[in-house]
Amino acid sequence: MARAIPGLLAYNLIVITTHFPAVVDPAMQSQLGSFLVDASWLSAGLILWWPLVAPPAFERLGTFGKMGYLFGATVVPTIPAMMMVFSDWPMYALYELAPRVDVRFSANEDIMLAGLMMKLLGDIPLWIALMVIFFRGTARTAQEEANA
Repeated sequence: MARAIPGLLAYNLIVITTHFPAVVDPAMQSQLGSFLVDASWLSAGLILWWPLVAPPAFERLGTFGKMGYLFGATVVPTIPAMMMVFSDWPMYALYELAPRVDVRFSANEDIMLAGLMMKLLGDIPLWIALMVIFFRGTARTAQEEANA
């Protein structure tokens, strides 16, 4: 999984699969199911970031390949996030039945907020890493040109 394409595909597959109501509703009925969903998300994150911390397998992509990889990790999770944000009802039965943490939010407003947070806050680390890779790559190129 230290290769970019398998890592990106596995990450996106896990993120999409673990947001289907047919997966979430049965899983959240037990502690084990809830744990498995959380463990899947942790695994997806490790799979996503592994190519970035495994330089020999990843270096051949270069600066723009790495940037494309990280950008690709922001695209597919937009689908479940936007489904949550723009739905007219809660996607998951759990949200309808669970007691409200904050009574000011309905079940649907809660899932909309979750979708917004998933997209907006979830992308921040990816965009920061993308910027770091860009600035390091341009600095390295400038240094190589200065030395030539």
